[in-house]
Amino acid sequence: MAETQPTNEHWRPVPGYEGLYEVSDHGRVRSLDHRTVGKDGIERPYRGRVLKPRIQRYGHYKVVLYKGDSKKSEFVHRLVLMAHDRLPKDGEIACHKNDQPDDNRLTNLYWGTYSSNTYDRVRNGQDVNARKTHCPRGHEYTPETTRYDAKGSRSCKLCTYAVLVEEHAEKRAKGEFVEYYGGHCPQGLSLIHI
Repeated sequence: MAETQPTNEHWRPVPGYEGLYEVSDHGRVRSLDHRTVGKDGIERPYRGRVLKPRIQRYGHYKVVLYKGDSKKSEFVHRLVLMAHDRLPKDGEIACHKNDQPDDNRLTNLYWGTYSSNTYDRVRNGQDVNARKTHCPRGHEYTPETTRYDAKGSRSCKLCTYAVLVEEHAEKRAKGEFVEYYGGHCPQGLSLIHI
């Protein structure tokens, strides 16, 4: 069965490979007709074609681009953004809005950070930890029982409270003085005296 051609597909040169390769806003890469010189020194015509990408470990597509005697493997999503949007700034990565690594349409891609990529996974329900509804000890994650640190990691206030109660009980059993921070633990939970 023949592959259907996308409608309204726009092609632009791949930066650094002008005259050799183009990439479309639908995520396809093609080589252009050109002449190449082989190792034997003979010049031969090369007929352009749409490249078949290789699927990488996590589902991203890569193609191999040749320029002179060198070859380089490139991610298709990066090529789409570099040709149709702009070159990346320092620290930027190419992100998929829908978390589908094989969806390399320009409308699904943007330059972002590792952090924004993680937020996409959480928003799309793809993050394993974000899908967890209970902590390891079985407490439900609710706004009242969940604490977030500066990096966005969450922890269970009830578990933290239980650990503090155990520590305080051990200290009292040894006769050590336990300070209760005005009746509340450092996380703001009320301490119950055992």
